[in-house]
Amino acid sequence: MSAVEEQARPQRQDARYILITQCLQNDLFLNPECRLALPEQVVRNMLMRKDPPGDLSWPVLSAGPASMCWVMSRPVCSRHPQARVKRNGYYGKDKQFVLWRCAGGEGERPHQIRPELSTRLVGGAEGACDHCERPWGPTDGLPQAVRDRFVLRHKAETLVALGRGMSYRQAAWEARRNAGHPTRAGASRSFSDDRRMTGDWVGQHAEIVAAPLLPDRWPKIVAIDELEVRLLRFRPDGTRVQRGGEAYTVMGVVGYEDEHSKGRLWRLAARAGHAKADWASVFAELPGKPEIVVCDGASEGRNAAEARWRGVEVLRCAWHLEERTRVRLKRAGHASDASPLWRMIVRRTATGKVPCEVFLDPHAHLCFRRALLQAIDAEPSNAELRKLDASLRDQHEDIVRAIWIPHRPLTIGAAEEKLDQVSRLLGDRARLFENLARLNCLLNLVHLHLLGLDDPAAYARLMRENHLRHEGSAPPRRAIDGAGFETLPAAASAGS
Repeated sequence: MSAVEEQARPQRQDARYILITQCLQNDLFLNPECRLALPEQVVRNMLMRKDPPGDLSWPVLSAGPASMCWVMSRPVCSRHPQARVKRNGYYGKDKQFVLWRCAGGEGERPHQIRPELSTRLVGGAEGACDHCERPWGPTDGLPQAVRDRFVLRHKAETLVALGRGMSYRQAAWEARRNAGHPTRAGASRSFSDDRRMTGDWVGQHAEIVAAPLLPDRWPKIVAIDELEVRLLRFRPDGTRVQRGGEAYTVMGVVGYEDEHSKGRLWRLAARAGHAKADWASVFAELPGKPEIVVCDGASEGRNAAEARWRGVEVLRCAWHLEERTRVRLKRAGHASDASPLWRMIVRRTATGKVPCEVFLDPHAHLCFRRALLQAIDAEPSNAELRKLDASLRDQHEDIVRAIWIPHRPLTIGAAEEKLDQVSRLLGDRARLFENLARLNCLLNLVHLHLLGLDDPAAYARLMRENHLRHEGSAPPRRAIDGAGFETLPAAASAGS
């Protein structure tokens, strides 16, 4: 090695560097009896790299008795411990990882295997991972299962960042910077595949980390609401369409374990619309049956709940009833303190966080109905008052039944609050999503964040356990809808 090369290489005088250097000097890489883990040129490139990344995933090597250089121990197939295992080439950008192939059992086809996984990247053949305390064995040359240079811990941190509102592109750039990729860290942030990489991670791992942490059964009481994401639409003359076009709907469900418990976000799901069938598919995602469902004035969620759960109590949100009554009174000309109806409907509780007493207290509700009938007798030509009376008459049974249920959530205010938080986390990128299945995976990460369960260590542990259950194989990439076509064409047309 020349003096220039000696000055250029990093000062890494650990046992691994010294022994690999001796192998290079003695041409032991040319020994056919040596099962070396790295090709000669790859090791030369690693040793000559001026600024090697701190998480460079070198395979763990063990001393070989025949050649006196470091070699990789031959792994054992967990399915066929007695079967023959042989090397099956290299993979990775610099061919730094070894593929192994098991001959299989009698009558079985050969299959590819990988050593056990770990998050430890550098160090000796003895020791344990600093994050999961898992022993570091002699065959732990692979930091994780997917054929790239990102360990599961880095992917878990990226998933947490995505759930907290970071964009796909920004999260990909941060992941590459944290991993110290030489071809990405100092480059421009305009790579077209940045967003796709983190999107693939969401499709691969979001369900794995969300399934054990999110609720798995419906509670006793649920409150449902929806958030419509709409796109800008323009007429041929250039004027803007007021409501635009609907891209998709985020449906939120807040659950209560009992009448006295605090509301908790129970489910988040995105659908192409908000019809009865869309709500029915959300209700079918979990087993069990709630006793009470609180919804707004929309009929889709109400009808879906009654069809899905026979005999369930479906109640109307008191906030929406109050707002609808307030609008009717304004149209009827009773929006002043001179009207007893208006004084009753605008009267607030001490905290101001619950609806007026008309839809909370049975006596106040009967007084309001009596005052409404007196106003109709005084103004028989007022059509708005008659419409209000007809509306309350149609809903009278539901209102009275809801009022007499003690200690229950009367509103969907908690669901609206959670959906407002989801809207802020999605931000401007909400109109750019093109894939419905992957969007639901992202909403699972947002859900975990809102519950306070977004822990990178827990994510990495769940991902690692899933890999080990599948012999080191990660979920397939591009886990998207159907054959890979976008399922939100309206969103796709908006650009990304």
